Amino acid sequence: MGCGASEVSNSLDNYPHPNTKATVTLSSSSNLLNQRSDSNRIIPKWDHRTDTNEIIQNFLLIWLDENIDESSDDYLNSIKQLRRTINTIEIFHDINAFIGYLSRIQNEKSFLIISGALCESVVPRIHDMIQLHSIYVFCRQQEKCEEWAKDWSKVKGIFTAITSLCDMVRQSARQCDQDGIGITGVSSLNQIEPSFMYTQLLKEIILEIDFDEQKEINNLVEMLASTIVNARLNLGRYGLSTLIVLGNVGNILTILIFIRTLRKQLNSCTIYLLAASITNWILVNTSLISTVYGVDHVDPQHTSIIVCKLRWYGGQILLMLSRSFMIAACIDRWAATSSSARIRLFCQPKIARNVIIGLILIWPIIPVHMAIFINNYSGHCGAPSYYAFAFSIYLFIFIGILPPAFMISFGVLTWHHLKQIRSRVAPTNDPTRFRLHKADRDLIKMLAGEVLVYLVTTVLYPVNTLYGFITTPIAQQKSEIRLAVEALVGYIVSPILNYIYCVAQFYGRI
Repeated sequence: MGCGASEVSNSLDNYPHPNTKATVTLSSSSNLLNQRSDSNRIIPKWDHRTDTNEIIQNFLLIWLDENIDESSDDYLNSIKQLRRTINTIEIFHDINAFIGYLSRIQNEKSFLIISGALCESVVPRIHDMIQLHSIYVFCRQQEKCEEWAKDWSKVKGIFTAITSLCDMVRQSARQCDQDGIGITGVSSLNQIEPSFMYTQLLKEIILEIDFDEQKEINNLVEMLASTIVNARLNLGRYGLSTLIVLGNVGNILTILIFIRTLRKQLNSCTIYLLAASITNWILVNTSLISTVYGVDHVDPQHTSIIVCKLRWYGGQILLMLSRSFMIAACIDRWAATSSSARIRLFCQPKIARNVIIGLILIWPIIPVHMAIFINNYSGHCGAPSYYAFAFSIYLFIFIGILPPAFMISFGVLTWHHLKQIRSRVAPTNDPTRFRLHKADRDLIKMLAGEVLVYLVTTVLYPVNTLYGFITTPIAQQKSEIRLAVEALVGYIVSPILNYIYCVAQFYGRI
């Protein structure tokens, strides 16, 4: 068998006799798929009658060779032997016609005999087709072909003799047929209930599963930890980006509203709230933007000492200024509702401006320890272990205890004053009579909402920081899932909840 391209010439299914040769056109080869349901038209009549019980259904043999000698005795004898096992044998001389035919096959497995001259150019194009079960190479240069065949799993052997090739094809076909008839043989037993049969099959499958419990648990833990990490990244990627947009819109509108209000009438509480809104807007466009950038990029605070200190120290100053302005507004409302004229003197725009200036000068001093101790350690910006406890206590006092205590205390006192105002009955011309204007009452309601937002979003931050310090000695004993969950909770507490406080003030007033 040699090399060289030629037209498709033969289909052995149309041979009337082994000594007679017929010619089949390309169109007749392409219609063989539709004819295969009629076995009398596909299987030719030979002098030697074939036992139909030996013929394997749903398998076909394709022989691809450009210069096959169909008149040789070896060829005819080989075909005769193969037909005793395989129902259909197709012969192709043209590569494209063969590939087109193979691609149209459905519900059948194909065995391919291919010449050594064509294998290197054809096999890579057809190897992954599910219709193709096995490939057998008929090649005179066995050593060369064997070296090439190592890369192709469906190539079952290199053969130099047609007899050994045919024996291998028949053996493989029978083996495939036996592998596929196990369930069919059982299902033909009418006395076995289908439900019982399928139950038994399922039981056998389950019992044969090689299950490593510890390995599966570890895989599950890794999957859950990875899912939690991805959730944290998505919170940073999309949640914080949303806060940037809402924070800019809300704080800018709040600033414009307060400026317009102050132009009509100066009010000390409005001045405090305006200062808090400006501080929050600066926070959103500095610390929050840099935090979002660090989600998908190398966070600058871990590569630059200056950025590291500015992020922590500068962010702390802005956060504490915003909280202090809110506390000052609470004290202002308490003074405004007092029945004492002396206390009400505190509610003056001039005093509000002086308080704001004083807070701006004080707060860069109080957290100066952060600028000293917070540093870039081994590529990570944070607090050293010897400073961690002091830092946790500082946060717990100045964020978790003092601001809520001041806000709640003066809020309760303001509410008490309001009750006294409502219950007080005095003549209209009484010089000691005090009436609270509607604008002042609206400011008190607004302030109460902002205090509630602060308590919900901020108090958890120092608690989480203190928890992290307390559990540091057992950090090595924590499981992978616990570490992932703690990181997710820490990310929700700070920065998400911390910055929600800086964003939500405007939307709480709508």
